[in-house]
Amino acid sequence: MIAINFQWIQKIPRSTVHKVVVVCLMCLTVWLIYVAASWGFADLLARQAHHEMRLWKKQPPTTDTWKTTHSRLTWAHTFEPANPNLLESIGKTYYLLSYQSSPITAAEKFMARQQALDYYLQAAQQRPVSAYVWANIAILKYQLKQYDAQLVAALEYATFLGAWEPFVQRAIADVGLAAWYKFPEQGRQKGR
Repeated sequence: MIAINFQWIQKIPRSTVHKVVVVCLMCLTVWLIYVAASWGFADLLARQAHHEMRLWKKQPPTTDTWKTTHSRLTWAHTFEPANPNLLESIGKTYYLLSYQSSPITAAEKFMARQQALDYYLQAAQQRPVSAYVWANIAILKYQLKQYDAQLVAALEYATFLGAWEPFVQRAIADVGLAAWYKFPEQGRQKGR
C-alpha cells in the first residue's frame, strides 16, 4: 500500500490557508458574475431581436433591419453559445429572409434557406428533443429538394416528439405527403 504523507499541510499557517481559500472563492465569484452578466446581455439582445421579428409580421423587413436583427442574435449567441433557442432564432431570420420578394435573387433565397437549415441542425444537436426544430428541418429539407435519410429522420423525430403539437403535425403531414414519392423506398416503408 502506498502511504501518502500530508504532514506538510499541517505546517502551513492557518492565516495562509484562509487567504488562499478567500482568493479562490473571490475568483469563483468573479467568474460566476461574468457568466451571469453574459447570459443577461445575451437575453437582452435576443429580446430586442425577437421584438423586431414580431414587427416583421406587419411590415416585411428591409435589408438594414434584417442585418440589425441578425447581428443582435449573432452577438447573443456569442455571449451564450449553449442556448439552442438562439440558434433557432438565427435560423428563423434566414428562413424569413428567403421569403423576401424584392432585393433578393433566387440563388440568395436558396442560400438563405440552406443557412437556416444549418442553424436548425446545430440547434437539433444542442437540443435533440425539440419537435419544432425537427419539423422546421423537415420543411427546409423539402424546400431545398433534399430528399434523403436526414429528411426521413427529421419527420420521424418530429412525429415521435410532437404528437400533440398542431404545427408539428401539420408540417409532418404537408412534407410527408408532398414528398412521398421522392422518398427512398426504405422511408416509404416506414410511413405505412
